[in-house]
Amino acid sequence: MTCNPTRRWVRYAVGAALTIACGAASAQATEREELERLRSALDEVVRSLAERGSLPRQDAERLLRLTAPSVRTRPPAVAVPLAGPGVRSEAEAPKSAASTAAAPPVSREPVRVPFVPESTKRELREEIKAEVLAQARAERWGDPGTLPDWLDWLRFDGDLRVRAQTDRYDAGNAPASILYDDSFAGGALGTNYADVTNTSVDRNRLRIRARLGLTARPSPEWMGAMRLSTGNALGPVSTSSTSGDPADRFGIKLDRAFIRWSPNDWASTTIGRAPNPFYSTEALFAPDLGFDGLSGTLAPRFGDAFRLIGTAGMFMLRENALAADRTMGAMQVAAEYRPSSRWGARIAYGRYRYANEEGVSDTTNFGTPSYALTEYERGFRQKGNTLYRINNALLDTSAARWGLASQFDVEQIHAALDFVVADPVTVALTSDVFRNRGFDRTEIISRTGFDITEGTRGWLHRLTVGSPAIRARNDWQFGLGWRHVEKDATLDAFSDPEFMLGGTNIKGWNAQLTYGLDRNTSIAARYLSGRQIEGPPYALDILQIDLNMRF
Repeated sequence: MTCNPTRRWVRYAVGAALTIACGAASAQATEREELERLRSALDEVVRSLAERGSLPRQDAERLLRLTAPSVRTRPPAVAVPLAGPGVRSEAEAPKSAASTAAAPPVSREPVRVPFVPESTKRELREEIKAEVLAQARAERWGDPGTLPDWLDWLRFDGDLRVRAQTDRYDAGNAPASILYDDSFAGGALGTNYADVTNTSVDRNRLRIRARLGLTARPSPEWMGAMRLSTGNALGPVSTSSTSGDPADRFGIKLDRAFIRWSPNDWASTTIGRAPNPFYSTEALFAPDLGFDGLSGTLAPRFGDAFRLIGTAGMFMLRENALAADRTMGAMQVAAEYRPSSRWGARIAYGRYRYANEEGVSDTTNFGTPSYALTEYERGFRQKGNTLYRINNALLDTSAARWGLASQFDVEQIHAALDFVVADPVTVALTSDVFRNRGFDRTEIISRTGFDITEGTRGWLHRLTVGSPAIRARNDWQFGLGWRHVEKDATLDAFSDPEFMLGGTNIKGWNAQLTYGLDRNTSIAARYLSGRQIEGPPYALDILQIDLNMRF
């Protein structure tokens, strides 16, 4: 049964008042002083509770009356020697004859006051003290301005990145007007370099990225998170905004919003727009890419060193009201072995099947154009995948509309190894090898009317040396990577937006050095050198200097 707080304090006050009354009957001065201090402390507690609104005013006044010293309305009595433990006799002071005649006879019977043992008083004091301290901790007394307790399960995090970037184009690049492959049907087939407008003019930019996230964990099993970010509102991968227009304001969008249920430490289910749940590199999925949909992970352990991880999900790429939705079904199985804190290894196999992403030619050109349902939209796409024109050039004189020539069913093998050479210096090797098994030459000819060369393989290998993470002053890390991603190896919209300014049909290398300036503050220099694999010559070198701060 739950005890009403007001009644509990009334009980304590009555007990304290009884103790005070009994103490007043004692002839020992030290006991009276101790009980007086107890009464004063109780008065302070009652007044504090009333001021905070935890105790109604009328209840507080009643408690104070109970604990206040008694006020006598008759003349003070003359004390006589004690008649025994806890027994005292009183004799009235001399009175006038009238008053003596009117007053009733004074009883000479002794007044008995119950004796409260010292152990009982001590227990009462300890009980009151425990209750007061518990309520003080719960309500955070003496801590003005403290936030409500429900904020204890909220956590804010974020980061800022200011980047100076220089793009240097090779002098031998083909002009932008002929960069894409136009050898079929007067430009009806290409490799999506039609979006490139600059191949020769070097460019310097200041780019800003700002992200702010909120994570809520109301219980050990449930977690929700959201994040605001700068970036391109059209594309799915870029979170940077370019400075240079004082009249403009950086756009902010919600790039994370998901809820996760974890009934135990080896299983979880996530729904919403969440981070990448698969082991991969940026050649396959950009680091800032959000996955819209539902995913689940099982990661049972077998002993302290070995773990199996299985992840599967269904993700929405484009919702269509008048046609089939574009989706990606994905799965990955991985094994992780970490016998000690000094080294570990991981290997994984993944499969990512894209549905209804390929283009379908417009056959009507009346009313709403059907190409709007399967177009691989500019802004969403990056560059590199083989495209074909899906609006009829003879019947539709508007700009070319492009759709994907190939279907995409990407198979991946991922591997990683890390070991500590001299704490905290760690060497890490990471590798992604993938292939588009959805490329079918016969199906492409039947659907598009064109025959195209096959370019379906990709890989990225990376070596990293230094601190595993840059969190403190003097932490450092050096990385070196090589990549080769053919034109239809993976969907170019979701790949790295930095190397060659994004996309596929690229190869080259990159190097990066990061140094910790202070706690969660670092500076990084990165150099990326790439060129086009197939088609007219096109090469680009990029230098990035980043100042990063995490909080």
